[in-house]
Amino acid sequence: MRAHTVILGAGATMATIPNGDKHGKNSSVMNGLIEKLNMQDLLANIELQTKSDNLEDIYAELHSRPECRDIVIELEKRLYNYFAELELPDNPTIYDLLILSLTDKDVIATFNWDPLLIQAYVRCYTITSNLPHILCLHGNVGMGFCNEHTEFGAIDAECPICGKTLPPTKLLYPV
Repeated sequence: MRAHTVILGAGATMATIPNGDKHGKNSSVMNGLIEKLNMQDLLANIELQTKSDNLEDIYAELHSRPECRDIVIELEKRLYNYFAELELPDNPTIYDLLILSLTDKDVIATFNWDPLLIQAYVRCYTITSNLPHILCLHGNVGMGFCNEHTEFGAIDAECPICGKTLPPTKLLYPV
């Protein structure tokens, strides 16, 4: 049997929770994300050079401007908290079906920050341990990473080497 690689972006999250998560919260793609998540107040007193409404473009500009350091920190915190609160609905989703359709020979590479794929993985693990590997290419609020030992796992897991709780992964980097 051949190995498979599945690459996921924001569209996968949108397809997984088309009517919102377990509590009705929606996700968003990068374009318009600040407005869709009601974070415009962060930028109220900032004159941006970019005309883009893409979060990565805005973040890159803010990160390059020393006077915006506190705004960058607050933006990172709010985005992390928003995505960390997302929960899968109780019913099976497209993520559950995707994970169960693959095996431990396969890989799912995701660009998504939200924890929904990780939650589906944990849910599917109660059915079988023959599950694909997950690579979080841009960090993920459901994953932690030990920089000292390059170990990763669920956010509440411990590093198998030092025993410390895995710290959260960073989500945003300047482009």
